[in-house]
Amino acid sequence: MASVNPALAQLLDDPTRDWSTFPTREPPFDQAVGLPAVISISSLEWPTKLETPHRFDHWLAAATNILRAYHLDHLIDINIPRPRRADPYALHWLQSSIQVQSWLSSMMTPHMYRQIEKRGHRIALADEFIFEAKATFMRRNTTETFRFQMNDGYFNPIEHTIALRLEFNRHWINGVEISPSMAFLSVLRGLEGALAPHVEAALARIGWDGQTVTTIERFNQYCDFIIQELRHQVVASNGVL
Repeated sequence: MASVNPALAQLLDDPTRDWSTFPTREPPFDQAVGLPAVISISSLEWPTKLETPHRFDHWLAAATNILRAYHLDHLIDINIPRPRRADPYALHWLQSSIQVQSWLSSMMTPHMYRQIEKRGHRIALADEFIFEAKATFMRRNTTETFRFQMNDGYFNPIEHTIALRLEFNRHWINGVEISPSMAFLSVLRGLEGALAPHVEAALARIGWDGQTVTTIERFNQYCDFIIQELRHQVVASNGVL
C-alpha cells in the first residue's frame, strides 16, 4: 500500500481546517464582461451638455449613472483591464468602447471637447477619453472652481482651505495627475490677503520652501496648519470660531 504524504495526512486529519476558507480563483474580469449584445447609443438620454469645467464632476456622475443602467459603466474605468486582442469578444468590446466614447464626446460642447483633444493623448476609446477628461477638467477645477467660489462669497478662507484639501485628496485617490505642489500653491493663491504676514514664515519653519510639496502627507500637514492659523485669526479678531 502506498504511503500517504505526511503533509497531506496532516491536512486531512486536522479537525480545525475549514476547507471553505481556502482561496478560490475568481473568473477573469475585464471591460468586456457583462456587455450587452447590442448597444443602442441613441437610447441613452442626457439632460444637458457639458459647457464649463466647473460642471464636470456633475456631468461625469450623471454619465456614469446612465451607463451603469445599461451595464456599460466599466467601459469608462481605466482601472479595469481591457480584453486581450485574441479574446473572442474583443471586437465587440472595441466597437462598444468606441460607441460610448462617441456618445460621451457628443454630450459636451465642441469647445470642451477640444480642451481634452489638445492634450495630444489617445482618446478614441471610452476609458482613455474619460481619463484625459479627468486630467483636463479636474486639474482645472482644483485651481479655478474654488477661487470662483471664494470671489463670489460662497466660501470663507477656512472653508476654502478645507474644501480644496478634500478635493485634492479625492482626486489623488482617483488617480488624477495633480501634484501636491500645484495643489498647495492653489490653496495659497485662493487665500491672497486672508493670511496674516507671519503665517508663511511659520510654514517655512515646518518645512515649506515656497515652491515644493513632495508628498500628499506634507500637503495635508500644511493645509491643517493654515486652517489652525486662520481660526486663530478669527478668534483674535472677534472671539468667534
